[in-house]
Amino acid sequence: MKTMIKILTQACICIAILATPITAEAKKKKFPDVSFDGLEKVERPKSKADAVYIQPGADLSGYKSIIVAEPQIAFRKYWKEDHNSGRMADRIDDKDMERMISRGKKLFIEQFTKTLTKKGYPVVHAPEGNVLVARAGILNLDVEAPDPNRTAGTWSKVYTEYAGSATLVIELYDSTSGQLLARAIDHKDDIGEQFGWYQDRTQFTNINDAREAFDSWARMLANGLDEAKKG
Repeated sequence: MKTMIKILTQACICIAILATPITAEAKKKKFPDVSFDGLEKVERPKSKADAVYIQPGADLSGYKSIIVAEPQIAFRKYWKEDHNSGRMADRIDDKDMERMISRGKKLFIEQFTKTLTKKGYPVVHAPEGNVLVARAGILNLDVEAPDPNRTAGTWSKVYTEYAGSATLVIELYDSTSGQLLARAIDHKDDIGEQFGWYQDRTQFTNINDAREAFDSWARMLANGLDEAKKG
C-alpha cells in the first residue's frame, strides 16, 4: 500500500511540474512517449484523456470490476491567498479547505461508483484476479467562487463563466499483485461551463459542477477500458 501511494505521489509531482502553469498553450505541450517510470504513451481517442500511458505488455481486457480508492485532492498553490486578497468577506481559511477536500473525496467516490456501475464496471471492495484498483489525484484545483459562508438566495452573489479548473491523474493497478498497469492524465479548465453565460455560484452549484466533472472523468475511464478490450 505504501508503495502504491509513493508511486502515485511521484506521478502527481511529475504531472504537476509538466502542467504548471496550466494554460491552453501548456495543454498542447507534447507529453513524453515514455513516462518517468517506464509506461508507454498510447492513443485512446474514445477515452478523450489528454494522455494515456500503459505498462508494456499489460492487458486490461480481462478486468470486470473496479475498486475506487479515496482520491488525493490538492488545491493550486497560493489559491487561498489569491482568493482572499483584498476581501473582507467570504474569506477562506484552512478549515474551509479541509471541508472542501473532504466533501470532494466523498463526491468523487459516490459519482465514480454510480457512473462506472452504469457503464458496466461495478465497483467492489475486495481484490480479485479480475479487479482493478483506480487511484486518482486531483491536482491544481482552482475554484472560482468557493462560497464558504453563503447559499443560494442571499443578497451577496458571485457570477462566473466557469466553476473552476483541475487536473486529474488516475492510475490503474492490478488488485492482487499491486502492479501499476496504466495512467491517464486529463485537464479541465472549463468545469461548470455555461456556454458563454455567467452563472451565480453557490455551494449547491459548485457541488453539482463537481459531480459533472467526476462523471465525465469516470466515463473517460470506462470508455478507455472498453477501447482496450477491442485491442
